[in-house]
Amino acid sequence: MSNFAVLKTVLLGDAGVGKTSLVRKFVHGMFKDNYLITIGLNVYTKRMKIHDREVTLSINDIAGQQRFESIRAMFLRGASIAIYVYDLTRPKTLKNITNIWDQELKKVVPNTIPISKLLVGNKADLKQQISISPDEAEEVAKKIDAFQHIITSAKEGKNVDKAFYTIAEHHLQKLNEAKKKKKISS
Repeated sequence: MSNFAVLKTVLLGDAGVGKTSLVRKFVHGMFKDNYLITIGLNVYTKRMKIHDREVTLSINDIAGQQRFESIRAMFLRGASIAIYVYDLTRPKTLKNITNIWDQELKKVVPNTIPISKLLVGNKADLKQQISISPDEAEEVAKKIDAFQHIITSAKEGKNVDKAFYTIAEHHLQKLNEAKKKKKISS
């Protein structure tokens, strides 16, 4: 296996859940309180080392507004990693993970392509307003076949790096296992 990998990563979730804030915190180490709507797509890249491998995440921050639905499919093609983001203070954003976001991804990315999924509950800093139980989120994680569920706060930086590193490491491991199986069956 080569020591370099580029992993196309898509962030999916409703508008205002903090997708852009998470990726900006991860890539640039910064957080801004003002809400900026994503128009279509913003692409960020982050190089990192996982074990002995150089990995570049090409992170596609996809607009969550319904009016961009028709163009999202082209941004989902070729994804290796899907990070589903919901707002811990808005239960509807968690429901939409299964009702909208996972359905959109499944329409575009066939199940024959190995894709790693992570469920992220964002805005943990708003402790008094959290209205989603861990059990509810775990149930959704199982439904969408997410590798893991992580609670984050882009504002405080809580678990932001962990979320991106964990899913990238998991995906590399998944690819490695698939390669080994292929060698064994050949």
